[in-house]
Amino acid sequence: MVPKENCLIIFLVRKYFNMFKKNIFSLILLQSINFLSISFLYSSPEHSQRLLVFHNPYIHSLDGVSFMIDGVAIHNILAVIKKIMYIKDGQRVDTKVIGMYMLGNERLSIRQLAELEKENPHDPRLGAILKEAKNDFIESNKHFIKNIEPVKKLILSLIQEFCERRHKSDSIILRWGQARSGGEAEVFDTNVQNFANFDLFLNDLVLFLKDLINSCPKAREQYREWYKHNKLFTEQ
Repeated sequence: MVPKENCLIIFLVRKYFNMFKKNIFSLILLQSINFLSISFLYSSPEHSQRLLVFHNPYIHSLDGVSFMIDGVAIHNILAVIKKIMYIKDGQRVDTKVIGMYMLGNERLSIRQLAELEKENPHDPRLGAILKEAKNDFIESNKHFIKNIEPVKKLILSLIQEFCERRHKSDSIILRWGQARSGGEAEVFDTNVQNFANFDLFLNDLVLFLKDLINSCPKAREQYREWYKHNKLFTEQ
């Protein structure tokens, strides 16, 4: 029997993922993602290192539990990861990368903007785009900040474990998680002062979510079965 307090924790965490998926990515013109293979977790060159399995007992006690951390939750998190990576890295169309933010006649990703910023840190156009991108992220996280409060200790404990085991003691996501109630946007705004910071923040966030999925083998197996069933169905 799963303790009631654990059920509440995962209900709210999963609610966040659904809210996050709905709000932040309504801004993005991206083809609909119907089915994502679990192998996507291990496909990024940046994240080719071994993924973590969190030690937190709450995660393991609810792994595979319906309406908690189950196959559907894994699908939602994978979709969030995929779309965060679109913001960060853009979408490749033929040989060209198409990003989310306009600079001149091009749509650039956060990573591309970070590269331009490195080459020309005093480009006056970059400041306005950075402000727009940060505001997009802050506005899209309002629901998360509101709903995470009852389970903030759990999320923070996972982020702390992630940062400790990944040797990322200076990661912005840790400072973001440690912010006082209501101060998350301010901490994010203060710490993300350039596109290099923003790119690193998104990179750490994606890796954290991948580690979270990797910590739930029962839910991953449920998702694999769901994926195979739906993939076969669509091919018929």
